Amino acid sequence: MSMKNKNSRGSNDGAQGGKRFRFEPMTLALVIPLSVFVYFCWDFFFLQDDAFITLRYAENFLSGHGLVWNYGVQVEGYTNFLWLIFLILFKQLGVEYFFTLSFFGPLLSLGTLVLTFVLSRKIISQELSSRVALILALVVTLTLATNISFVYWTVAGLETALFTLLTLLAFYFYYRNSWMLAPILTLAVLTRPEGLLLTFFFPLFGLLQTKRLPKRELAILGMALVPLIPFVIFKVSYFGSIAPNPFFAKTVWDWAQIVAGLEYWGEFQFHYGLFGMLLILPGFFYRKSPKIIKAFLLYSFLYMAYIILIGGDVLKVGRFFLPLLAPLYLALGYAITRALRNRYALATVFALQIALQLFVPLRAARVSLGFERGLYTQTQEVINQLRKVDRSDFSLATSTIGLTGFLLMGHDVYDMVGLTDSTIARHPQAVIEDMKTTWRERKYNAEYILHQAPDYIAFSTGLKPSSPGEKALFLYPAFLNSYRAISFYSPSGNRMIDVYKRMKQVPDTLGRRVDAKFVQAYAEAFNHLANEKYLVALKYLDTARKVLAPLEYPYIYYVAGRCLSGLGQQDRSQEALMTALQLDQDVFSVYAALYPSLYPYPDGRERALIFRDQIQRLAPWTLPQLDKVAGYEK
Repeated sequence: MSMKNKNSRGSNDGAQGGKRFRFEPMTLALVIPLSVFVYFCWDFFFLQDDAFITLRYAENFLSGHGLVWNYGVQVEGYTNFLWLIFLILFKQLGVEYFFTLSFFGPLLSLGTLVLTFVLSRKIISQELSSRVALILALVVTLTLATNISFVYWTVAGLETALFTLLTLLAFYFYYRNSWMLAPILTLAVLTRPEGLLLTFFFPLFGLLQTKRLPKRELAILGMALVPLIPFVIFKVSYFGSIAPNPFFAKTVWDWAQIVAGLEYWGEFQFHYGLFGMLLILPGFFYRKSPKIIKAFLLYSFLYMAYIILIGGDVLKVGRFFLPLLAPLYLALGYAITRALRNRYALATVFALQIALQLFVPLRAARVSLGFERGLYTQTQEVINQLRKVDRSDFSLATSTIGLTGFLLMGHDVYDMVGLTDSTIARHPQAVIEDMKTTWRERKYNAEYILHQAPDYIAFSTGLKPSSPGEKALFLYPAFLNSYRAISFYSPSGNRMIDVYKRMKQVPDTLGRRVDAKFVQAYAEAFNHLANEKYLVALKYLDTARKVLAPLEYPYIYYVAGRCLSGLGQQDRSQEALMTALQLDQDVFSVYAALYPSLYPYPDGRERALIFRDQIQRLAPWTLPQLDKVAGYEK
């Protein structure tokens, strides 16, 4: 393996663009990592729910209602202005939203892979021969192409792929000492708020390197920020704020947020960071590294600190780290070439990185992918069915607003976690300590939601409350008395999907008179019911009933009836279900359980037909499937 003279590197490491490379046939091998990446994109394809938030804003704008979530309410519920404009422009050109989301994410990431190859080859060639540098550049590119997080968020329909490419382009033009860095930084800020961190990084890095104010970097900073002045004026005049609303919705600024950020960072290091070596190994060579490698590492440390400070991301599979993957792999590639001169040792380390990043996070990524695809399917089924049976201009509140909002264009959709609602984001209710949740979105305002009196409230988990906003509703008698669940069968007919419907007028005066321990016990009962731990679920229901007393909630007895049925105690199950009906005649779920279980028996048929009449009143669209189960024939 031939080594280059160290003096050939020069003092400005690529400032004039570096050595020009002749085209080599082996460069065609770049098709290997690109093809592998395309295959993974096909395998992991899905559209994340948040992508549809942007689509609703785009569609409302194109319909003449402005950049709004609900008509007449100007709230910046998105954090990806340039991606939004991109979608609007292509829709104006006749390109459908779904094609834009599905096609351009992978295309932009292919650009990131090609740029990673170019940068890697230039940087490594300063240490090794051109041919070996080419081979290692291909390996570095393959490492990025097989990163599950990179693939996962490329296909999700978000702006992540665009921001990742712009970040690497910024470093590329910085490496080339090009004034093109300025417009790239402007585009990065327009794409994500984190673009500001990238924009201010280069003057800071120049100051740290030279111990004096870097005139060129400051000039580029000014050139990048000046075009943003009209954008800032527009945001303040139209939305009343520079920061987007999701910033207020997601940020709490407490120790729990820092802990969540550390957990998020630790998961990334475990899944993709060689258990920390992705940072540690390049760090060993920091002082003697080229300027661009130092820039990669310092920016990665600052960006990771920012991620920890804001509490990480509510979405799984390392989305916030995507802009750092290419810089970190480039730094790793350089460090390995410095540490290991044997080509076989180099190949072994990269093979280990690829194997670990494919194997370690795969199960977690598949679980997350299954949830996202399931949420998409369930939301589509619920909203499509709801629109069939209710032709009115109904309103709906939910904790997962993306696809719901897009499918309900023209309807008021209330965001219970506050991403598109400034009242919840900026004026949340105080956190209730006894109300536990695994959700990262911890802000809510149940009183505000109840004052809106939405016609429907949809939980992501059906009957069971899970998000803080969902659980908080159960602390108000107004919700417990006014809302009852109705159900829809999935198109396959093998499961029911529940949505809460307002059956009674919500009182003007609200009062939180329910202990949070009630909803905790109630939700735990659902968890154990799902795991067929019926006796444990019954204990939690008993706790919920006692905490709620003297108030009563019919669904406690409905869930108890399901548990007793699971235990084979059918008489006690029917007794619990009938108790629910004694409390309220509008509990559709009870009728749906009793009718098909009683109708097959002659002595229960008369009562079963009464229950069928109630189903006809509350949710007639379920009767074809329930009749089939019951064996009913007209």
